[in-house]
Amino acid sequence: MLAQSYDAFEAKIAAARSTDGMSKQQIVRRHIMTLPVGREFRVRDLRAALPGISDPTFRIVLRELKQSEDVKVEGSGQGAIWTRTVADATAA
Repeated sequence: MLAQSYDAFEAKIAAARSTDGMSKQQIVRRHIMTLPVGREFRVRDLRAALPGISDPTFRIVLRELKQSEDVKVEGSGQGAIWTRTVADATAA
């Protein structure tokens, strides 16, 4: 358990360092676009992975990605399940 906590902490530090100069929307977009195609997630997963970013920011990015067909959604509200749908060669 301690090792898992340390690994999670290390991952958050690495992510924070690699996001210097990026807007919060860019951080959210990059996180989603690096998920494997077909991966399902919920907004609560984004909250856990990206602390300090607001729900309105998540909604803005998800709406844009939905319009560009990079993600799809089933359901609505807190129960909505989002799915990463297409590969993006520019993500990273």
